[in-house]
Formats: sequence, C-alpha cells, structure tokens
Amino acid sequence: MSSNGLIDRLADKLAGGRYMGLLENRRRMVITTIWLSTVSILNLLVTGAVLFVLDEPNAGWAAMAGTVAYLASVPYFLATGNNVRAAGWVLIVSYVNNVAVHVILGGFANSGGYLAWGIIVCAYAVIVQSRRFTVTLTALYVAAAVVLVFLESSLSAGRVDPEPLVPALLAADFFVASLVMLIPALDQLFSLLAVERDRSERLLLNVLPASIASRLKEESGTIAEAYEACTVVFADIAGFTEHSRQVSADSLVAELNEIFTAFDSLADRLGVEKIKTIGDGYMAASGVPKPRPDHIEAACEMALGMIHTVGELAGSNQDALNIRIGVHTGPAVGGVIGSSKFTFDLWGDTVNLASRLESSGVVGQVQVSEAVASAVNGKYTIEPAGTKDLKGEGPTPVFLLRR
Repeated sequence: MSSNGLIDRLADKLAGGRYMGLLENRRRMVITTIWLSTVSILNLLVTGAVLFVLDEPNAGWAAMAGTVAYLASVPYFLATGNNVRAAGWVLIVSYVNNVAVHVILGGFANSGGYLAWGIIVCAYAVIVQSRRFTVTLTALYVAAAVVLVFLESSLSAGRVDPEPLVPALLAADFFVASLVMLIPALDQLFSLLAVERDRSERLLLNVLPASIASRLKEESGTIAEAYEACTVVFADIAGFTEHSRQVSADSLVAELNEIFTAFDSLADRLGVEKIKTIGDGYMAASGVPKPRPDHIEAACEMALGMIHTVGELAGSNQDALNIRIGVHTGPAVGGVIGSSKFTFDLWGDTVNLASRLESSGVVGQVQVSEAVASAVNGKYTIEPAGTKDLKGEGPTPVFLLRR
C-alpha cells in the first residue's frame, strides 16, 4: 500500500477527538500524529543515549522505557486508526517519564527543567483528547510541579550533582524538540479553529441570509431595513391537523421534512429567500434582502414550483398532503429580532395580505392579489376568482395563477 493510501485509510478510520471534519483535515491529523510519534521516539532515544554517556544510567533507562512505550503506540495506530487511544497512551507515558527523570536527576535545576515537557503534552491533549482527559492530565502536571517544588531540596540533597552538561543538554533538547513538535501541533490547532469557524459560519447561514449574517457579525443593536418592492409567498398544508391525527409522529415529521426540503431546494435554485416555517406553514420572499427587478416572476415560479413539487410527491396517493398558496407584492420591513436563536423576518401589509390570500385560497392552487396578477398578466394564465372579504383587508379582488 502506498503512503497516500495508508494516510487515506487511517483518515477514514480516525476514532475522533475534537479535530474532525473534512477529509483533508483528517489527513493532516494522521500525518501530524505519525510525525509527532516518530519525533517523540527519536527524541527519547537521543535523550536516553546522552544520559547513559553522561553517567546517568537510571535516568537513561527511564527515557528508554518511555521509548518502548512510544514504539508500542505506533503500530497500534497504524493498525486501528484509533488516534485518541494511541495519543492518550503516549501522553500518559510522557507524564510518567517527565516526572521520573525529574526525580531521578534531583530536581528542576539538575534536570534542566525537564518537567516543562508538560506544556507540550497538555497542548497536544487539547487537540485530540476529550476535555475530561485534558483537564485531568493538566491537573496532574500542575499538582506534580507544585509538590516537586516543595521537594526540590530533598531531591537534590540525596544525590551528587550530575555533570553540568546534563541539565544544559536536557534544556537544549526541550527547546529544540519543542519547536519540532509544537509547530505541527499548533498547525493542527489552528486548522481546528478554522474548521470550527467554518462550521459556525455555515450554521449562521442556515438561519440567516448571507448579507444579514455579515451585518450581525459586524453591528450591534437592532438590524432592520425597509424594502420598497418585494413579493411574499405563503404556503400552508391543507387539512394538516386532521391528517396529523391519522399518522404516527415519525411519519408526519418525515412527510413535512420531505416537502419542506424540496421547497428549500426550489428556493435555492430560484434565488428566493426562505423566511421561516411555522408549523405546517412555509413562508418565502423574493427581492429580500437583496433587491431584484424580477422579484414578482421569481415568486410566481416559486409558488407554481411548490404546487408541482407537492403533486409529484403525492403521486397516486389519495391521502397525500396538499397545499394552498397565497402571493402578494409590495413594500415590507425586514430585520432580525430576539437576543438568542436569531431569525430574519418580514412585517407589513404585504406579508399580512399574502397570508390572507393563502388562508382563503383553493387547495392545490396559487391565489394572488390584483397587484401580482397585473404584473404577470401575459406571462402566466390569470383567472379571476371574484372578490373575497379578507380579514383586516375587506373586500379584495383575487386571482388564480397558472402556467
């Protein structure tokens, strides 16, 4: 198997941690994991060899024991892809090795601050381990450092000072290895932050239009805007309440999800903005938040497309859900309300009349106002449907829109 094939296989099998996401991010984690394991093994081998040469065999054996433990994690990771367990084992071994070498050499001064390895160990734990593991390991390092500060005189008094080269080389080893190991670890951390930022951006764009989301990130206070010309589409499931009594909750939600997901795709294709869903109702608007000259035609296409979509989903099922749709055009006010769970909404007579046209409409038909009918007459078939007494509007001429 090629190196790229191995990396891709391990990327697919990664056990998790907080650094998940796109394949490229997972591949980077695999490469960094292998790199850090290799560097850690070589570093401990060199450290152990130096300690033996400088007549510190006990500390040298402690480093070699750490090397063996590190070596065991590499084939395990290559075989399973379980980066969390493999890295967790390496981090625990690092903790034990750091404390052991510190104690054997007789304290901070004699070991060249070898316990400072804990900074790198805890930083890497942030990336690949759970919060509980990271907090526990960090607490152990802090506790060990505090205890060993009080034991410093006892540790150094019980032994002959090591060769002056020992603390100097260990300090230099810590500095150089820190650069070699910390740079890729920080690269992973910054990539993780980028992944989380992208995820937050996508979530924000799922609930707010892009232009409104940008303003919300840059501005404080109320976000509101008047739109001189837009077209509102209201759709509502006919007989939904009665239908909900006849089917299971799972089936009901599945039906609504299928219909509304199809509406979302239609809105994206036509450039119409989905405003919200209210129970079994669906509201969309054209010409907001970005004005467009063909907002009425786009809204009509949306409405007719919704009728066609529901018809296709229903097929020959006589008990399938059907809809009524109302469309009106005119000015409206839009903005973001609330201090949490932000929503972009529209208000005004245009919204109210579109809602009344829907509620008084005909099942399976698009009912539009006179303003819409006049604007698209000749482009679509317009059928007068009389005058209806709409709540809050009074006697209002209404029309049915067809292709």
